[in-house]
Amino acid sequence: MKWTENITVSAHDTDLNQVVSASALVRYMQDAANSQLHNLGPSNEELRENGRAFILSRIVCDFYESAHNYDNLTVQTWSRDARGFSMSRFHRIIRGSTPIAVAETTWALIDIETRQPLRASEFKPNFEPDEKLDIKFPSRLRLPSPDEFREIFEYTVLYSDTDINQHMNNTRYPDLYCNSIDMHNKRPSGITISFLNEAMLGETLKVYSAESDGYIFFKSIRSDGKINTEGFMTLSDI
Repeated sequence: MKWTENITVSAHDTDLNQVVSASALVRYMQDAANSQLHNLGPSNEELRENGRAFILSRIVCDFYESAHNYDNLTVQTWSRDARGFSMSRFHRIIRGSTPIAVAETTWALIDIETRQPLRASEFKPNFEPDEKLDIKFPSRLRLPSPDEFREIFEYTVLYSDTDINQHMNNTRYPDLYCNSIDMHNKRPSGITISFLNEAMLGETLKVYSAESDGYIFFKSIRSDGKINTEGFMTLSDI
């Protein structure tokens, strides 16, 4: 079952190129997903009351076209059948009749106290799964060798980055990556992020980047040396 929401782009979601940032587009998608859970159940709040929560393990996005201030957008989201310890959710953003972005997100259900994953079949939504989208952007690529990565900057996770879990919300990471490169007259055309270890409030991340075969690769590493995220993107001219 697809869940649909209609939004009008705010200027606060556009960047120096006057286009909606990748982080804002991802937020639109996840806001719609949260609304489906909130309205049809079980909601994220109900899951937390039972000691459970979803964590995002990977997001893969294709951004076909830019969105602009005052655009009227339709955001669709729906889940797929759960398998093993993971479940997929698809997202589509449409302007008029034209899709401008699609994404697949992969989630795990965890026990909040033990941090252990639970079988996805233990999540029983009050809505049916829907179609599988064909996402063209790759979900995995071979990373460049470690000596090809260079440190770009350090970033401390601030109050404005965090969510109810007190760690950096996953929708912030596209901005973190874009902060490390020159985005003048550029926009992401595709992005994949794998979330490996959370970055809590106050954590300092070192962000590294490398380029290979037309892709820009990224790593963010916590102060304890654990990899926080790995990802890659491509850029298009505006």
